Amino acid sequence: MSKKTLGIVVPHTHWDRAWYLPFQAYRLRLVEMMQQLIGWIESGALPLFVLDGQTVLLEDYLAIRPQDEQRIRSLVETGKIKLGPWYTMPDCFLARPESLIRNLQRGLQMAEEMGGASRVGYVPDSFGHFAQLPQILAGLGIDSFLFMRGMPVELRDKTGAVFVWQSPDGSQVLATFLREGYFPLGALGQESFHGRYDGLAGRIELAQQRLDDTLARLAPFHKEPVVVLPAGGDHLPARDDLAGLVSELNDSRHDIELRFGGFEDYLQQLKSALAGRQPDIYSGDLLGQADHPLLRNVLSSRIDLKILNHQAQSLLSGIVEPFLAWCRAQNLPVVDASLLQTAWDALLKNHAHDDICGCSVDEVHVDDVQRFREVISLCEEIINRQVEHIVQQRLSANENSRSARVFLFNPHPWPVNVKRRVRILLPDEGGEFSQESEARELAAVSATGKTVELLVLSTLCKDIRNRYLETTWGRSYEVLLNVELPALGFDIVTVSEIEQPFVEPLQASPQKKVPQELLESIRFELDADLGDGYSFGPCPELGVSVARLLSAEADSKDPDVFHLSYEIEGASFILRDELGKKGLQDCIGPRSKTTICVMASRNRSSFSNSDPAGSAADVEDSAWELAISYTNVFSNSRLRLVFDPGVIASGNGAGLGENVKIFAHGQAQWNELSTRPQAPDLWQGPLAKPAYPGEKPYPVHHANDGVVISGTRRSAFVGGDGLHEFEVVEPVLPASLVSAQSRAAAEKTKTAAPAVAVTLHRAVGSLSVRGGRIRSCQAGPQRPTPDAQLLRCIDHRVTLGVAGSHQRAMRLLRQGVHPVWSQECPVVPTILSANEKTSATRPAAIDSSMIDIGSAPLEMMCLRASGADEVLILRIVNPTSEPVDAEFKWGDAFAGYARATRTQIDEHTVLPSGLQ
Repeated sequence: MSKKTLGIVVPHTHWDRAWYLPFQAYRLRLVEMMQQLIGWIESGALPLFVLDGQTVLLEDYLAIRPQDEQRIRSLVETGKIKLGPWYTMPDCFLARPESLIRNLQRGLQMAEEMGGASRVGYVPDSFGHFAQLPQILAGLGIDSFLFMRGMPVELRDKTGAVFVWQSPDGSQVLATFLREGYFPLGALGQESFHGRYDGLAGRIELAQQRLDDTLARLAPFHKEPVVVLPAGGDHLPARDDLAGLVSELNDSRHDIELRFGGFEDYLQQLKSALAGRQPDIYSGDLLGQADHPLLRNVLSSRIDLKILNHQAQSLLSGIVEPFLAWCRAQNLPVVDASLLQTAWDALLKNHAHDDICGCSVDEVHVDDVQRFREVISLCEEIINRQVEHIVQQRLSANENSRSARVFLFNPHPWPVNVKRRVRILLPDEGGEFSQESEARELAAVSATGKTVELLVLSTLCKDIRNRYLETTWGRSYEVLLNVELPALGFDIVTVSEIEQPFVEPLQASPQKKVPQELLESIRFELDADLGDGYSFGPCPELGVSVARLLSAEADSKDPDVFHLSYEIEGASFILRDELGKKGLQDCIGPRSKTTICVMASRNRSSFSNSDPAGSAADVEDSAWELAISYTNVFSNSRLRLVFDPGVIASGNGAGLGENVKIFAHGQAQWNELSTRPQAPDLWQGPLAKPAYPGEKPYPVHHANDGVVISGTRRSAFVGGDGLHEFEVVEPVLPASLVSAQSRAAAEKTKTAAPAVAVTLHRAVGSLSVRGGRIRSCQAGPQRPTPDAQLLRCIDHRVTLGVAGSHQRAMRLLRQGVHPVWSQECPVVPTILSANEKTSATRPAAIDSSMIDIGSAPLEMMCLRASGADEVLILRIVNPTSEPVDAEFKWGDAFAGYARATRTQIDEHTVLPSGLQ
C-alpha cells in the first residue's frame, strides 16, 4: 500500500441480542459493557463508539438503567456514540421487504429521538443481500452499504472492495466489501481474536502483526488510499487501551495513518479519494462466497420459526393495517397505535439474523416462538376488536337468534372467489341445561343479498363459545362457504337456520377417485443431514428414501377434498460426532417409519368472474391446498416435497407447452432461474477438512411465497407458509405417462419442465459443526441444539396447481399462501349514536373494497394509516423486470382521499404539488 494510505479505525461491537447464549445472559454483559463505555467516552479514554448499527441494544440497556438516558443522549448528540439505522440487525431474506422498511424506520426514529441517527447502510453479518435493497436504503436517505457476506468472487476480483450497487429501479448506494469482516482490529494486541482477554493489556508487537496481516489482505482490493478498519467483534467489550495502541502504531509506521472515526468518516474520506469518479456498477443479488461463508441453508433451519414468521408478517401488513385504515376512514374507534407498534417491535426483534435464521441455541428460539405467538395473538384480537366496532356501530341489531354473521377479509388488491371453513354457534335459550336445539339446514347471503353457496361439514349441540366477557351454549355448525370477495376488502355474510331439518351429506361415491395428476405430481423424499443450524450436510452414501403411498380416498362430505396417506422410512439417527472415530455404517441408528397425512382441497374457481387477469377460455385454473401433517422421528434428516409441474399441467392434456421458465417469488421481485438442475459440488467424504471459508456453492434458492413454472400454454405453481428453500431437480416420470405414450414422447415430456423440491424441514442437533460436505469450517460455537431435531408433530400448508396464464399463476400462489381471513362476528350490544333512536335503519351487513389494482402485475406491500387520521400510506411494488402502467381504483371507503402525493420510502413528499 502507498505510504499515503489512511485507515479509519472504527471502535464498535457486534452484539447479537441472543445467539449461543440466551438474551438475558447477553444482556447482563451488555449492561456491564455499556456502563464502562459511557464512562470511558465521557473521560476521553475512548474517542467514539459505534453501537453495531442497531438501536434495540440501547432499548435493552435503558430498560435496566433508565437513569443513564440523558448521559447517552449527550454522547449521541455530540457524535461520540453512533446509533442506527436499524432497529435490529435483520436477515435480508427471511424478513420481507416491508418488514425491512419498518425495521429501518423504527431504528432511525429511535436514534433521532436519542440525539441523531447514523445513516450508513451497515449490514455486517446478514447471510446475503437482495437486489432491491439499494432502493430501500436510498429511499430512507442512506447512500452507502457496508457488508461482509455475499460478495461474489468474480465481482471482488473485477471491481475490488468498492463498487456502486444499483437496484432494478436505478437507485444506487456506494458499497464497500469488508473482506476482513467487522473484526480486522478486534482484540488488537491480544494473542487471539477468540477468547477472553479482559484485564489483559494489549501488546504492541501483536498489534503490529495484526495490522500487517490485515493490510496485506486488503491491499489487492482497495484502489483508493483509504480503508476502513473496524475494531470490534462478536460481543467484544469496549476497550480503554485501544487509543493507546493506535497511537503507538501511528508513531512506529510510515505506510499508513490511523485515525479514529465512524463509518460516516470513512465514507467521507472515500468519496474525497474518488474525486468524483464513479466505481464500477453492479446490479443483482449479493449471494457470493468470497472470503466468508454465506450459510444459505438457514432458509430451512427450525422450520417452525419460519412458519410463525410468515403468519405474523402476513397478518400485520396484509390484514390488520389495511383493516385499521378502513376503520379510521369510517370514523370508527381504532385500537391504540402503540399496540400495533408493540406487535411490530416484537416481530422485528425476531428478525435479528441469528434469531429468524434459526442458528442459535434452543433457549433463544423458545423466546422467539413465544414472541411470534404474542404477535399473532395481538393481531387476531385487533381484528376481532375492530369487527366488534363494526357490529356495534354500523349494523342493525341481529334480532334472529338462529343466525350468525361471518366476517371475511380479502388481503389481495384484486377480487377473489374462495372456499373458507368457519365455525358459528347459535345460542340455545336457557343455556347449558336447556333442551337441545334441532339441527337444521342453513342458508347464507352476502351483504348485497347475494346467495352464498355453503356446505355444512358438521354440527354439535351442546357446544360452547367463550369470548371476552361471554360464555354461550348452543348448537355449533362448521360450514364451508364459497364466497366472492371484493379487492382488498371484506364481506359480512349472514348464515341462518331454515325450517328444513338438517340431513347429513351423502357419503362420497366409492367410484370417486383422487385425480391422478395430483397423485403423480407430488412425492416426499427423506435424506440424511449431517450439517448444523447453518448448513445442510449431505450424505449421498446413504441415498434418498421415497415415501410410499398407503391410501388415497375421497372425503365423505366435500367433493373437492381428498385424503392421502404416505409412509416413509429412514435411519432414526446418525451419530454425527462419532464419524471421526467409526465408519459411517457403524454410526447409523435403527430404521424407523412415520406416516405423512395429506388433506388435499381443490378450489376450482379461485378468481372472481370480474377479475381481468384472465386465462384462456379453454383452460381451467386448478389450485390445491395441501394440509400436510406428520410426526418427525428422524434425527439428522431432511424432508422435502417434490412437485412435478409437467404432470399436473398435463391433467387435461394441455401441458405447460414450450419455452418453460422458472420464476421464484423473491424480495420485491420475481427472479428467473435456470431450469437446469444444478449438479451438487461437495467436499469428498463424510467429514471434510478444507480451511476457512470452506464452503461449496449451494444448489438451493430462496422464495418468499413460492415458485411459478411457466410455459407457452400453461403455468404451474407451488409454495407454502414459511417454506423458503427450494431446489430445481430432475422430474420423475410417472408410470401412467410411460404406459400412455411412447418412450421417446415420455422422455420429451420429462425434460420439458424440471421438478421443484421444497424443503419441509431440516433436523440437526448442533448449532455449528466442522467437516460438512457443503461447509467444512465452523460457523459458530459447537453447542448442542436438541430441539432443532424437531422430533414432534409438524404441520404444513402448501399450495400448488396450474393456471392458464403466468399472472394468474402468480396470483393463485399468493392467494394460497396469504389466505382470506374468516371468523364469526362477535355478538355485542348495539351502540346508538346521539342521532339514532333505533338501529333499524342500519344494514344487516356491509361489504367494502379499499383498492383494486386491476390486471397490473403489481403487489401491495402495505396500506396503512400514518400520522394524522387523514393520511394513508400505500406502498406498491412492481416485481417484474419491465415498466408497468396501472390504474388503481379506490373503494368508497376512501372516497374522501381525493389527493395522492408520491413519497419516498421515508414517506417524505417527492412531488410537493401531488398527483391528482
